[in-house]
Formats: sequence, structure tokens, C-alpha cells
Amino acid sequence: RIIYSDVGLVFANNPLGVPSTPILASRPVDFGEEVAIAGFGETTPDGTVGQLNAGFANISDASPNHLFITYQQHQSHPCKGDSGGPMLVYVNGTWAIAGIASQSDPSVSVNNICQEGDITLYTNLQKN
Repeated sequence: RIIYSDVGLVFANNPLGVPSTPILASRPVDFGEEVAIAGFGETTPDGTVGQLNAGFANISDASPNHLFITYQQHQSHPCKGDSGGPMLVYVNGTWAIAGIASQSDPSVSVNNICQEGDITLYTNLQKN
């Protein structure tokens, strides 16, 4: 099976007026490590979008191209509209971006997306 990464960069000639967040380059993420995730997507399947939500999850797997989280009770999880949102790791007193929300794992049934057991792939920024 082929799974592609997707990430885009925007370069600006002038400052944007907001602080930047570094990309995690000092170390890989660890299995089970707690990460913060955020996005403007649905909070329930077929729900409304547009409000920033954030929460915590744990790394369930990692590959050179992707970081994975598996939706489990009492953890946050991305849903439709959250693609492009950050996965943040707290390192040495600051947050760093480790990944970008990409897609649900193709092995997950369409009926289980945004439900417990859903697996989301984040583009691993240490590779790309």
C-alpha cells in the first residue's frame, strides 16, 4: 500500500505578526509519548467546523514518513477539517512541531473515521 505525505510551506516577504513555532529536529518522537494536537475541524462526525480545538494524545506508532495516533477514550483526536493541523511536542520548555495532520489510515473503515479506534497519520517533519 502506498501512503503519501502532504505538507506545504508558505514563504512571506514580511513578518506575519505572530510568533513562530520551531520544527522538532533535536530528536525523534517516542512510542507512547504525549503530544498536543490542534485543529479547526469537526468535534463530532458531521459536526460544525471553524472553532479551534486542542487536546492531548499519545504516539501509537512511527515510521520515517509518518507519526500515528490511535483514537482512544479520554484522548483528543483529529476529524474532518483538521488536516494541516500541528502535532506538538514539549521539549526543553518550549513546544515544537513534530508532524502535520494528513489523513486517516486507509485500513480504517469509513464508518470508523473520527470514532474510537481511528488511526490518524501525521506527516513526520523530521523526514520531510
